Parts: sequence; C-alpha cells; structure tokens
Amino acid sequence: MSWQELGDPAHPLAALGAAPLNRYRLGVLVGPRTRTGAETFGLRLTDPDGLATADPFLVGVFRPGRRPAETWVEVDWVDFQPVLTGRDGARRIVDLEAEGLLELLLGRLAGILPPGGSLMVEYASSRWQETARGLALGVPPAATELGFMLIRAGCLGGFKDWYFAEGGWEGPRKLQAFRPDPARLGERISRLLAELEAYIAEGQVETAPDVDAVCRARAHQVVEYLKGLVGQEGRAG
Repeated sequence: MSWQELGDPAHPLAALGAAPLNRYRLGVLVGPRTRTGAETFGLRLTDPDGLATADPFLVGVFRPGRRPAETWVEVDWVDFQPVLTGRDGARRIVDLEAEGLLELLLGRLAGILPPGGSLMVEYASSRWQETARGLALGVPPAATELGFMLIRAGCLGGFKDWYFAEGGWEGPRKLQAFRPDPARLGERISRLLAELEAYIAEGQVETAPDVDAVCRARAHQVVEYLKGLVGQEGRAG
C-alpha cells in the first residue's frame, strides 16, 4: 500500500499526532480511499531518540459522516510489538501493552469522534482469542477484554458485534462501541450495569468454563468501574 504524510492540520486525524503518547509521538499517514469513500490511515511511532517504525504499526479506516452516527474509526490491524529503527542501524522493540500504549491509543482514537460516533476494533487476530471465544459464548461485550478496553476509552454508548462479514467486504470480525451523548451517559451506564449484573447472576457456561470464569471476574471489575463513573458524574453535578 502506498502511504503519504497527512498534510492537513485541520483534518480530524491530525489530532492523533498533536500530543505525545507517553514518551512517544505518532505520525499520521493516509492511503487510498475505500469503495465506500472512507479514508485508509496508518500510524507511525517515533521515540525521543528519533527511532521510528519504517511502516505503520496500526492500520485503520476513518469515515467522516454528515451525522455523528455516521462517523467512525475502524482498527483493522495492529503490530503489538513494533520495531523502531534509526539511520545508524539502532533498533529496539516497543511492547505496546507492557508500556500502556494500547489503551492510550484507543482513547486517542475515540477522542477524535463526536458523541454518537463509534470505534471498531478487529478481534479476528490471535491477540483477541479470549474476546472471540467469549462473544461466541454469548458473554456481554462489556465483559470481554476488548469490550472493557473500549469502555475505558470512552466508548460505552452501546456495542455491536460484527461477527461475520455482510456482503463479503466489511473486513474481519470486529467489535463496535459508540461514544455516548453526555446527556444520556447515566442512562447508558445503567443499561450496561443491568446487562452485566444479569450475566453475573446466571449459571456458569459449561461448554467453556475457563473463558466464562475469566469473563465473569472481569464483569465484576467493569461493574465497579462503571459505578465509579456514576459517582464522578454525581460529584460533577
């Protein structure tokens, strides 16, 4: 794929590189448009010493819609341990998760969306095997690893599981989560809490008890996290 630097500082994607990501910087690259008119983009990672990924370590699609609900970001591929190189031959590997960059990155991507917009992340790769198995069992998306990450990124306005490609061109399986309207945040949290508490109260799934046990433990964590958000909202009000 042919990439070029994003040259428009007013473009919504430009906000991804406007601030540091911990001690790193993000460079935004753009590629060809998809058949639906969405923009393919890639992210390059650079450290304080100037070492950078030669190719994008994340590839996604951005669609700016006329309405918030028509605006979305889709993450199609991530190198979770990208290699940074320098002109002098220096080389180092960055572990996105060990350095806490993955969750920050999802938050940064969600941050360019308006309320009502959505963030989609593929879960067909081996990294998200637990999430895929949980969703196949009927676990609430919020109780999966990827779902909880999306919630912490600010996308807790509802989920959609794209577990098959409709029409054959929508890409890999992905989990979609929406940014809530601030005026309806309390309502959205209440819905999630009700769904999670109902799941916790159910009997254990016998077909895959290992995955179910992990997801149930996480459901308790998500419930506590969401109740914390309710407390923050109440203090702010």
